[in-house]
Amino acid sequence: YIKARETSAFRRVKALHDWVVTRLEYDHDSLKPGQHKPQDANTVFANRLGVCEGYARLMVELGRQTGDQIIYLVGDARVEAGAARPEHHAWNAVEIDRHWYLVDATWDDPTTRNGRGSYRTDYLFIPPNVAIWDHFPDDARWQLLDQRLSRGDFLRQPFAEPGHITLTAEMCNARDAFGRGGQ
Repeated sequence: YIKARETSAFRRVKALHDWVVTRLEYDHDSLKPGQHKPQDANTVFANRLGVCEGYARLMVELGRQTGDQIIYLVGDARVEAGAARPEHHAWNAVEIDRHWYLVDATWDDPTTRNGRGSYRTDYLFIPPNVAIWDHFPDDARWQLLDQRLSRGDFLRQPFAEPGHITLTAEMCNARDAFGRGGQ
């Protein structure tokens, strides 16, 4: 449906992101020992339930269906409130118009924040120089930075989320491309 009706890659990927964020529920029970459910795209799509791995794998499959290049990434993420303790996490990279952006549908889902909250796009099309503040991929090339950070540098840097950082011109242009006006 999306592929047939949307020609803008930014809008297609935003539609995929929005579908995942608004249709899935975070599976807190799968984080308990011995209760981890399958996180493949088909299972997550059918059950509408997943953890970060499932959200990211579903984004890859939805992108495959629409013809958008979405990559599955894993690594560490700074926990809420910026604690230096990393936690294992999964998210995506997406290529649009020869530029790479990072997307974390899990962290935009309101059900990941203690089961309440509102729809967000803080982690949609975040430029690599902003994402590195709280996302550190296991494969250093997916930092997508000219000068890569070591794990130690990642953990020692000040903590900031995308909403705390002033929008760069690149980010504003990306958001303007699909009508958000940099909000």
